[in-house]
Amino acid sequence: MAGQQWRNVHVANVKSIFAIAPSPVGATVLFYGSAEDAEGELVTGNLFRLRLDGAESDVVQLKAPDASNPPAPVWQSDGSSAYFETDQGIYQLSSAGGSPELLWKGSSKGMAISPDGLLLGFWRVEKGADTLVLYDLKKKSEARAWRVPDRFESDKSGWDLAFAHDGHALYARTYDKTSSTPLKRFDITSGKVAVVSPDCYADSGRQGGGVLHRSFRHREEPTQDRRHGCPFQLGDEGFWLQQSF
Repeated sequence: MAGQQWRNVHVANVKSIFAIAPSPVGATVLFYGSAEDAEGELVTGNLFRLRLDGAESDVVQLKAPDASNPPAPVWQSDGSSAYFETDQGIYQLSSAGGSPELLWKGSSKGMAISPDGLLLGFWRVEKGADTLVLYDLKKKSEARAWRVPDRFESDKSGWDLAFAHDGHALYARTYDKTSSTPLKRFDITSGKVAVVSPDCYADSGRQGGGVLHRSFRHREEPTQDRRHGCPFQLGDEGFWLQQSF
């Protein structure tokens, strides 16, 4: 396209890349790279940092453990720090440079950052139950947690998380039903949990907070939004809910 510049980047010994996360400011991109072809549901790789602010692209593999099917890293809105998942825990990377630092040790799935950049949401995975954790990035400690039993009888696919636009709630798919994955709203202040959709296929955050989710069942007839080209319904919290189609 006119006005755009394209650059080819070579990453040595990498056959596939996934979970790509560009910085909201600057010209830095984080992504996972694997020496194996991305075939099937399981892929393991390492985190790379790509800088595009020089005459030549600079790609560096960061010193951190491997990651199996990780979510994309999440950034602070000012691009000062990023957080990413590994098989040994969650790490923090400063845009100022240096090696990543271990922030939280354990087995985790999914990741989201609050609109104000103060909280990190993720699942702590344990046998027989999963715990939704709110991690205080300033105090570097868990601020709140919800333990959810694991009753799902099929293979798990996706650990989607997203904060509400006002930062007062966290939305997540859960595996506490035998054959469905409800989307639930976890109130950060009160701790109350409410079902938003009885069977959610996927959900994701949007710029400034909010949730876009796809469900298997209609709650009501959707309206057509021609700007996006598919049915959307406006939720009561001001975020878009995408219905199945």
